[in-house]
Amino acid sequence: MEPGPGHLEDALRRLEKAVETMQLGVTITDIAGKIVYTNSAEARIHGYTVDELVGKDVSVFCLPGYRRSLGSQQVRRMKSWRRESMNVRKDGTLLPVALMSDVVLDARDQPIGVVTTCEDLTEAKRAEAERERLQVRIQQSQKLESLAVLAGGVAYDFNNVLTSILGHASLVLSELPPQASHVLDKVAEIQSGALRLAQLTDQLLAFSGHGRYKTEPVNVNDIVKELIHLIEVSQGRHVRLQYELGSDLPVIVADPVQLRQVFRHLVTNASEAIGEDEGVITIRTGTKWASREYLATTYLGDDAPQGEYVFLEVEDTGCGMDPATRAKIFDPFFTTKFTGHGRGLGLAAVMGIVRGHGGVIRVDSVPDQGTCVLTLFPARPAFVRRPAGVDQTVGR
Repeated sequence: MEPGPGHLEDALRRLEKAVETMQLGVTITDIAGKIVYTNSAEARIHGYTVDELVGKDVSVFCLPGYRRSLGSQQVRRMKSWRRESMNVRKDGTLLPVALMSDVVLDARDQPIGVVTTCEDLTEAKRAEAERERLQVRIQQSQKLESLAVLAGGVAYDFNNVLTSILGHASLVLSELPPQASHVLDKVAEIQSGALRLAQLTDQLLAFSGHGRYKTEPVNVNDIVKELIHLIEVSQGRHVRLQYELGSDLPVIVADPVQLRQVFRHLVTNASEAIGEDEGVITIRTGTKWASREYLATTYLGDDAPQGEYVFLEVEDTGCGMDPATRAKIFDPFFTTKFTGHGRGLGLAAVMGIVRGHGGVIRVDSVPDQGTCVLTLFPARPAFVRRPAGVDQTVGR
């Protein structure tokens, strides 16, 4: 017994209801590409109402000049096809989508249109990008941890050897008679060279996070003011220094000697980035409430608690860095200097000192425009919940 018209109408209503409740967008076009049906999901995904879409050409979803019209014979030869594409919403924003299309045939097996399902890939693409970002951060963290272990082991071995060299050199100097001046000079050179190597091992230990720290309450502004004269006399006339120091900074618990080293290394790198050109180095201090989201954009920020930090920032108008260079700047012995003077330990030491003080680092750089290195140290009293209405950034 053939189903009557009432049964067919009921079946069609059920089918339409099922399509309407789908999360996938569904669009049916005729051979010419005019939309004859679309469901609510398709309209919502693209920012339209259903009435706005019915009767329009399907190119309303496409980038300008992207869609090609297909003849009926071409459509007939085509089978189901899947692809990813970039559609356009009503407001002009781009929308990554996964599409699956199939030809609609009539009772005589002739093509009368195309039905296409559309899946919004925005969240999937965002999640994929986030996974890739986290994977890169994990790899960077693992690399730095491995390098830190290696640097610490090398530094300890070096120190043992250097202690022996310096000890024997001191004994020789104390036992040689004054008339043996030519020998005294050579032993003094040995001693001087060993002391320079000891400084290098201190930098390696700093990078490893196992440097020798003697902490006390420190005001970052005091560190900057102590070194202003020394910093200024070391700069050429083509480099201008400017200061933007925050007021009423909370103290941090730090080793002032190590903090001075951080400041000197940052300014030295900024000066070398400017080179022989005219440029400006800006030194800033202040406080910043760092959220978990912000800390995720920093080096060493994966395990850092959100809270109030005191920052020391050095910005230059120098050559800047491309992403490949920026990814390596904290590696021990990495340097872009070709003069033979750079040992590539300055920023590695900065990384270790900041790590050893529970801080984080953020680097922003654009080739040919300059670099900004921001070091943040936990303020004391330690982390408190941000009061309602307090802006995330205090100072800069």
